[in-house]
Amino acid sequence: MPGVFGAVGLEFEVCSRLRREFERPWDSSESVDVSNGFLGGHAFPPHKALYEGPTEIAFAVDGEDALYQAAEEHSAAGSTLFGLKSDELILSSSCKGNVVVADRNSGLWFLAAEWSGAFPLYYLATDAGLIFCSRQRPIARVLDLAPDALGIIETFRSGYTLSGRTAFKHLRRLLPGQVVTFQLPTRQLTIRETSKAWVSQQACNFNPNEFADRAWDALTEASKSCMARHRSCAIMLSGGWDSRTLLAAAATHVPEGKLLAYSHGDVAGRELQIARRVAQSVPVPFRAEPIDDSAFDPDQLKTGFARTENVVFPHWHRSGRLLAASGVECISAGIFGEALGGHYGPTMLVEGGARALTVARSLLGLPGGNLDKKYSAQDVVGLFRVRSAAKPWHLSQDFWDSIREPAAALNADIEGDIARLTTRGVTAPAKLIEAFITEHRGAQYISSQLLSCRAHADIAIPFADQNLLLLASRIPAEMKIQNSFNLRMMKRHARGLLRHPFAATLVPGWSPIPLQEMSRLLRRILGDAHWKLHFRTRGSVGPPRSSWIN
Repeated sequence: MPGVFGAVGLEFEVCSRLRREFERPWDSSESVDVSNGFLGGHAFPPHKALYEGPTEIAFAVDGEDALYQAAEEHSAAGSTLFGLKSDELILSSSCKGNVVVADRNSGLWFLAAEWSGAFPLYYLATDAGLIFCSRQRPIARVLDLAPDALGIIETFRSGYTLSGRTAFKHLRRLLPGQVVTFQLPTRQLTIRETSKAWVSQQACNFNPNEFADRAWDALTEASKSCMARHRSCAIMLSGGWDSRTLLAAAATHVPEGKLLAYSHGDVAGRELQIARRVAQSVPVPFRAEPIDDSAFDPDQLKTGFARTENVVFPHWHRSGRLLAASGVECISAGIFGEALGGHYGPTMLVEGGARALTVARSLLGLPGGNLDKKYSAQDVVGLFRVRSAAKPWHLSQDFWDSIREPAAALNADIEGDIARLTTRGVTAPAKLIEAFITEHRGAQYISSQLLSCRAHADIAIPFADQNLLLLASRIPAEMKIQNSFNLRMMKRHARGLLRHPFAATLVPGWSPIPLQEMSRLLRRILGDAHWKLHFRTRGSVGPPRSSWIN
């Protein structure tokens, strides 16, 4: 994974070691000495990560494909990617990734993340100075950091860490929309929150159809801005809503021959057959690959982990490698589309029959369907709170015992994150829940799928566009639940792609959501029965092949 790195105020040997550690997976990097420190990075050619501005400014970028073109334009003309005003760094709405800026005149350093926070950036301030990197291990090795047991357990439990915690003590992750300012003369570090997502209750001036039209226009513009016409692009296409919606928008502007739909899994299974038919409807070329044991090749896993520090999704690493080898320059996926589809709302915290009842009430407009009336702001902490924490089987007792009162420690981090969001202005209960899930599960766990591809090629995340994310955060939860908003949007702008069912349903995609949900239940019942028959016949009846899984 490309990235940025650097240090200021620290010893020369620390800086040299950091550079060497960062370069390990790539054997090369760019760097420049600046303001009692150094700044560096790496990007896939022909992109550059490091730039020196028209004034006494040096900056480095790490993010999606289009960010590098924006950085080049900023270096030539200025004021297109970020601005400095009253000792504050302000990112433009077009920035998707991280920007590090060093001002030689003032000695100020800035680490800035845009609102999605999908691209990791880690930092640590010491009495001497500041060190930062897009990967954790280079800093940990240079400073010989001890593991943070709580951060590791949070990752094992949920796939993400809380409250900016990492796998190492004292090392912090830059959170969505945060800007860190470090003053070299005084060694003072401050953190400023800039994200406005989920702050406003909702944009009440628009009816549902106007909302849908605005969202479609925003998604189309987002895909235009981050999927360059001259670059060969691939969309990771599943049988679900998000990638289908993205494909519909991208097909309106990507030139013929420059767009590919790609799926991996059971190539003869129902889901990939649906994806194939969707791609043919656009039409764009379709490529399906089985997930075989090459996805778990130890050497490839080693390379992937060195570059991205995450091999939770080895099949995505393999897809990135195969697509890059075939000439694809930019890979995109529907991650963060969950915020538009209503998947990260309060219903995600409800299980079983209670969840089905909540969804039904919202879809049918029955009492109890308004989620903000059902919950209070005080209830939100309780919804996320850990009741008890048992030692996972794979952890040693000594490691587990190194955390004093694990449940209390986990809850302290949860409360810290809720307090940060509340202070930022996210106060409506449904919005608070959605913001918490998006900025943790979405930004760290789900986004690591597409970032796995980034071990080999550039990526684009249209749904994380600032304008689209802001709009998605303002749509009432009841209007988005179970992809009802996607349905409205695609009926108005891409109805042809709704003739095909989705992987989880049995009826055409344009069917009313209640009918789709009933068919989802039926498909689940049939699938469970098929599995029971498969086991009872000791394999004489084959297993169901409705999903993408081999």
